[in-house]
Parts: sequence; C-alpha cells; structure tokens
Amino acid sequence: MRADVKLLVADLIPLSGSSNAEYFELRAREWCEFLILWYVRKAGRITMPAFYELINMVLNADSCTTILDEMKALPDADIRRAAHEMESKRDSAEREYSAIIGEILKSISFLSDPAAYETLSGEDFSMEALCKEDCNVYLIIPAEYLAQLAPMIRAIVGAAILYKFRHPQAERVLLVIDEAATLGNFESLLRAYTYGRGMGIRAWSIWQNVAQISRNYGRDAMSAFIGSSQVRQFFGVRDFETAHMLSSMLGTQTLEYDNELAQHAAALQKAEVINDLLSGGDLFDAVFKFRYYEQAASNRTKQPRLLMTPDEILNMPEDRQILYISGLDLKPIYANKYPYFSRPEMAGNYLPNPYHKPTDQVPIATRKGARWVPVVTESVPAKYAALPQYQSGNWSYVKGYRPA
Repeated sequence: MRADVKLLVADLIPLSGSSNAEYFELRAREWCEFLILWYVRKAGRITMPAFYELINMVLNADSCTTILDEMKALPDADIRRAAHEMESKRDSAEREYSAIIGEILKSISFLSDPAAYETLSGEDFSMEALCKEDCNVYLIIPAEYLAQLAPMIRAIVGAAILYKFRHPQAERVLLVIDEAATLGNFESLLRAYTYGRGMGIRAWSIWQNVAQISRNYGRDAMSAFIGSSQVRQFFGVRDFETAHMLSSMLGTQTLEYDNELAQHAAALQKAEVINDLLSGGDLFDAVFKFRYYEQAASNRTKQPRLLMTPDEILNMPEDRQILYISGLDLKPIYANKYPYFSRPEMAGNYLPNPYHKPTDQVPIATRKGARWVPVVTESVPAKYAALPQYQSGNWSYVKGYRPA
C-alpha cells in the first residue's frame, strides 16, 4: 500500500524542475503520503474528495492539532516523525510551513469545482476494469479545463498504469493521451514508455513539439520518450527545433550531377595533351595525362545533402507525415495523412466539432463524393438511458447512421 500511495502522490504533485521549489515539492509529497496513511488507518479507505477534506482540516488549527496528535500515537516511526515535523514547522517556521501547504493545495485545488468533486465521490468504478474485461475508458475534458484538471488526469491514468503492472498477464492496455504537455511532469507516463512496454502497456501521446517534452521532463527525457517509442509520427511541424531534430534523424543522401564547367575544362586539357604529343612531346607523359583528363571529362560530382532540410520539413504539405517504425527493418516513411471526414469507412462515427461551426451537420465521404449530413438529436432509448454520457436524456447521431 505504501508504494501505491507514493506513486499516487507523485502523480498529484509533480516536480517542476525548479531547484528553488524542489524542497517544498518533496516535503509536500511526504506530508501527503503520511496524512493519507493515517486516514486509511482510521477510515479504511480514502477517496479524492476525502483527501481534499482532510487537507482542509489540516488548515484548521484545532482539527490539525487533533490529526497530528493521532499521527504521533501511531506505532510507525516515519509517520510520527512527519507529524512532529509538521507541528514544528507550523509553530516555528510559518513561512516554510505555508509554502509546503501551498504546494499541496495547488495539487488538489481542482476539487473546489463541485463537478469534479462529485465525479470523484463515487466508488462504483475502478481502473482495474481495464485489466479484467474488454472495455474502453474515455476522459472527455474541455480544452480550457485541461491544465486545471491535470492532477486528476494524472491520478486516473497513473492508477490505470499501476493496475496493469499488478496484472502483467492481462491483455495489453493502450493509453492514448492528447495534449500530453498540459499534464506537466507526469512521471507515470514516462515509466509507461520505458519499462511499461515490457509490462503490457502501449502509450501513445501527442505533443505539439519536442520542446514541450524538454520543458516538462528535462532534456534527457526526450531521448527516453523518442527512443522508447516503436512508432514516431511527425506532421504539422511548425517550430525549428523539431524540424532540425527530424532532419537530423532522416540523415543525408548522396547526389550526383554533371559539373559541365569542370568536364569541359578537362576535355580541353585532353585536346592539348594530344596536340603536345603530335608536336613531339613525351609519349609516356602524354599517356598518363590523357587518361587523367579523359576520366575527369566524364566524371560526375558527388555531394552530400540532407534527405529533408529543416525548412522543407516546416513547409511539408498538410496531407503528408513522416513515420518511423522500429522493429520491422523499415526506412523512414513519407506517408499520406487523410482527414477522418474524407474516409468513407469513418462515415457516421463522428459528430461535429463543438468548437467550430456548423454544429448541426457533418461532412461525410461516400462513393458519390463528399456531402453534408444533418445531426439528429432525440430521446435516448431506455436501454441506454442509464449510461452516464446520456444523463441529459438525449443522444445525437448522424442521420442515416443511427446506433443499433
């Protein structure tokens, strides 16, 4: 249990990479760890909202004293030590105490949102389901709330990774994480890319550029992400750092061309050698020179060139991508990239983008070409009404593609 708590707390309170903040972040992690252990000893279990209420109790002087006294009464030496440390810093190092508590509050502030609080209050679902049955779990979060809810996402995804480590014989678990940079320094994700592959985890994260990886995890972590990925997919590159790295990864090619000026000069030299010989020149000297200039007159110049220069990558068409696939003895692939709405097999499987108009119809591809089809919104059938995504009582689908 202690190891699990350490992983959970590490996902809730990421290290920022700042040397000035590292001490406070590590102290915040340890205090949270021992507070959680105390609470579990007392209540038997803990939820995110319960942890939020626990921290609020710590902020109250009277309830904090009660909690620390109970922690000091436990037989665990490390929990008692943490309680004495918290008490000492609260009473004699107020600024340091406030800074550490501030780190804790920053990691759980998302629970002040009633919607997030209510969502995490139940105990009717566990991420362990990914290891016990064939199922999909979707975390659908509006883009404007991604950064705010990052600790929650890290905790949920981290729990999925932890359960898969516990069930190595279960079916492979695929983690698809869009806008991965908004999650900050997510240590469990990095573990999923490294030794997680051997434990049956396939992680697929999407980044805007390689600088996001460096900013969240440090320069050294970039090679861990890229080097541990079986498939690396690059498209829509818009920054020079990513373009330069990709250009270096592609390597160089050798170009051959006729240097007409040099070839013409060699041909003239060859003619002069013949004239010198006819004028009584040395035969052996003429033979050597003739062979040299004859070869030079037909020689093609070779020059190395980047397979794709950074500016060519920056100007790569929107419908193209570069793929690296390890383990199949394949060279880099310059591939097509098709929008989902241009694929006939995807028709009926998507709804309008809520951030872009129109929101009442979608384009689909058919054998007769592309056309716009309206979206139907109606009362959800009774057999699906209990599903959480249909709490509003309605569902929507593309006309002509009603779900079974």
